[in-house]
Amino acid sequence: MDGLCKVGRSDEAMGLLNEAVEMGLVLNVVTFNTLIQGYSREGRTMECVAVLKLMKKHGCVANYVNYSTVLHGLLKWNKVKGAFGIYKEMVGLGFEVDVSMMGTLVRRLCKKGLIHDAVGVFEKMLEKGSMVDYRTIKVMVQVLCGRKNVDKPLGKLNDIVTLGYSPSVIMCDKVIQCLCAQGRVDEGVSILLLLHANGRVANRITYDVLIKEFNAQGRLVFASILFSFALKQGIVLNRESLPCKVPFV
Repeated sequence: MDGLCKVGRSDEAMGLLNEAVEMGLVLNVVTFNTLIQGYSREGRTMECVAVLKLMKKHGCVANYVNYSTVLHGLLKWNKVKGAFGIYKEMVGLGFEVDVSMMGTLVRRLCKKGLIHDAVGVFEKMLEKGSMVDYRTIKVMVQVLCGRKNVDKPLGKLNDIVTLGYSPSVIMCDKVIQCLCAQGRVDEGVSILLLLHANGRVANRITYDVLIKEFNAQGRLVFASILFSFALKQGIVLNRESLPCKVPFV
C-alpha cells in the first residue's frame, strides 16, 4: 500500500485495503494514514476526508497524526471549508492544532470572506498563548477594517505590539482611517504616534484624513499642529485639499 501510494496509485492501495478487510485482517491507524498521505499527494483531499470516515466505520480511532495530515492536505490544495470542518473536529476531540496551520487557516478564511470563522480561529490562537505570526495578524487587521466595528482591528493592532512586533505603515493607516470615519480622531493620532515611535512614517492620505477630521470637529489648532508635524516628517500635503483654512505654524 505504501509503495502504491508513493507512485500515485492510491486507488490500487485502497483496493488492497479492501482485500485486507475481506481476509479479516485488523487495520490500524498507520494503514489508514498511508492512504491519507497518498491521496493528499495527489490533491484528492475529499478522499482523505472519506478515509477518516472509513476509519470510524472499521472501529479504528483516528489520532492526531491522521487529522493533521488531512488538515495539511486540505490547506495545501486550498479546500478552505473542508479544512475548517476538520479543524472544528480536531478542537472538539481535544487535539492541539499546529499553530502554523491555524494561521494559514485564518488567512484562507479571510480571503474567502468567512470573517466570523476566521476571528474564531484567531481568538483560539490567542487563548492558547501561541506566538501568532505577523502575516496572520496583519490580514486580520486589514479585513476587520472593512467592517463597521473598528474596535476589533484596533484590538488586533494592540496584539501586534504586545507580541513584540512592529506594526506596518499600511496596517496602521487602515486603522487610523477607520477611526476617523467614526470621529475617533484622538485615537487615530495615538496610533500615528505609535507608528512614529517605531521609526515609521504614515503616508500623506492618512495625514489628510486626520487633519480633515480635526477641521470637521472645529479643532483647527490640532489640525495646524498635525500639519506642521507632517511637514517635519517630510510629508508634502496639498493645502488646497483641506476643507478649512488652517493657521500654518
